[in-house]
Amino acid sequence: QAQDELLGIVGGFSNYLRGAAIVDGVQGLLLRHCLANLADDEQQQLQGILNRSARDTNKADVHLAIGLLKKTSSLQFGADLIGEHQGAINRLSDQLPQTGLVRLCSGITDIFLAPLIARFDESKA
Repeated sequence: QAQDELLGIVGGFSNYLRGAAIVDGVQGLLLRHCLANLADDEQQQLQGILNRSARDTNKADVHLAIGLLKKTSSLQFGADLIGEHQGAINRLSDQLPQTGLVRLCSGITDIFLAPLIARFDESKA
């Protein structure tokens, strides 16, 4: 869920357009994290964007919302959360007999989530 929301905010792959999660107005974990960490006026501003219809949400709204998500480190929070879960999956899979299915599941996680997490690791530097 966090990875879908993160991709829906920053974009990636053909199914995820930048800002789609904002335009849709669905308050997932990352947007709720952001709202909880904003000052009242910015919280109202973001809530107003999220409450608009998709038709009435423009690129400036998306840009502002992403800026607020960055300000509150909500995007990094999402990347860190995904990284923690990926690490837990890898540790648990190491304890299981290394069947083809376990290796496949670990590999899928590495292929799809590692590039997303890497985008935020590079931004820390």
